[in-house]
Amino acid sequence: MLPRVDALLQRAGGAGSQAVGAEPCAHTPTPAALGCRVMSSVTAALLLAATALAARTWPAPMPGPYVGVLGVPATECITAMGRGARPADVSGESCFHYYYAAWLEAAGARVVGIPYDASPELLDDLLGPSGVGGVLFTGGSLQLGPNAPGPDGVFYRTAQDIFARVQASSQPRSRGGPAPDDRIAVHGTCQGFQVLASLLANSTSVLSLYAFDSEDLSLPLDLAPGAASSLFLSALPPADLDTLSRWNVTANLHHDGVAPSHFAPGGLLHGRATLLSTNLDRKGKAFASTLQATDPDLRVSATQWHPERPQFEWRAELNINHTAPSVRANGAIADYLVAGARDSLRGGRVMGTSNATAGLARSLATLAMDRRTAGDNDPAAAVVALFFGNPEGYAARR
Repeated sequence: MLPRVDALLQRAGGAGSQAVGAEPCAHTPTPAALGCRVMSSVTAALLLAATALAARTWPAPMPGPYVGVLGVPATECITAMGRGARPADVSGESCFHYYYAAWLEAAGARVVGIPYDASPELLDDLLGPSGVGGVLFTGGSLQLGPNAPGPDGVFYRTAQDIFARVQASSQPRSRGGPAPDDRIAVHGTCQGFQVLASLLANSTSVLSLYAFDSEDLSLPLDLAPGAASSLFLSALPPADLDTLSRWNVTANLHHDGVAPSHFAPGGLLHGRATLLSTNLDRKGKAFASTLQATDPDLRVSATQWHPERPQFEWRAELNINHTAPSVRANGAIADYLVAGARDSLRGGRVMGTSNATAGLARSLATLAMDRRTAGDNDPAAAVVALFFGNPEGYAARR
């Protein structure tokens, strides 16, 4: 029985013990007899309520869902460098802007960091059967490719290893894979869109560098035919999809991107990624703005735009739409990713159920990260970044 109801019953029973005990209430119209009958009715009602509550099945608390955010090299982190702050002691660390974590947490996720130089051993634990149920690839300004120099190449090779594990988690049982709900959901934002496009194409040649005039540009999505019925966009509330496709609520902050031609027959992304929307930059040049993996077993989505910004980014020069419909519609993208991570809980992917991941859930949690503010403390100007490194016992990838 619920403690609160139990306490009420005890109080009611104590007050009316003579009325509901062995001695029945007197039938004489005295104040005492009337009070006795009122207490009896109240006690009976409480007993009925307690019985109904006890018959309910209350869900057990869930330990997740967990989403891992792949950091970028701290020395390249635009969230710190953009305000002239480049701490000298961050060599070898990873970082991402705090609003990625806030955006996911607002959708009900628990967030852990994935170091940009995570070793295969660390990824085995973080993305194994008792690891995260979702992964976010954030924005950034890195040179993408496995042979990119220095930390940029390390980052990309880590992303490749993550994607390989995502593909393995998504194999259906008919092909020797895990339970249907055990797949890892993935979303990419801006640079993350470009990373996923490259990984799906198995080539960075799909990227167009410094090709688009689309910095600080908010736009409505130009949906592709059939996009509204896609796995990704059909999961959004219809009112939110309507907002995304009718109003200037998608925040574009990029100059690199992917041309729509790569999704056409003969293109490297044809049959591997489905183009859900495009947009035009200020000069009328088209770029791919939303995609999902074509393989229905892969829960992979990506936006060239930044759905985390309308709720948490307040720099006026970025021209971000902060209206209530914009905040709701952009928040629905986080809901989609977190829903995928929540689905994996039913498939048994519960982080913290092994000794290794229980420690990682603590050491890589956002609360354990080094929070640094670049710029001033004005909420409309300051940039807050989260810095973290490889957990104890795991060597960095080289």
